Amino acid sequence: MATLEAHQIKREIRIGWVFFSIFAFLIFLGIFVKRGMGHPEFMMFFHGPAAVFLVLAGRKLTAPLRKRYEEERGA
Repeated sequence: MATLEAHQIKREIRIGWVFFSIFAFLIFLGIFVKRGMGHPEFMMFFHGPAAVFLVLAGRKLTAPLRKRYEEERGA
């Protein structure tokens, strides 16, 4: 992670926001299927993958903080 350049960090953040958007969309879709369509048994088909995208988004969005931490630790 210490070798990431500034443009690579910006790319990581962009990908993180895409993952977070997918997370939000899947949560919304799961709620819609449960409430609007009346199928609560299908909600996990959306909320399970959404949890994975939330973890991926958190990992990508914290790239600058992790890079700074590694630089401070190495110095």
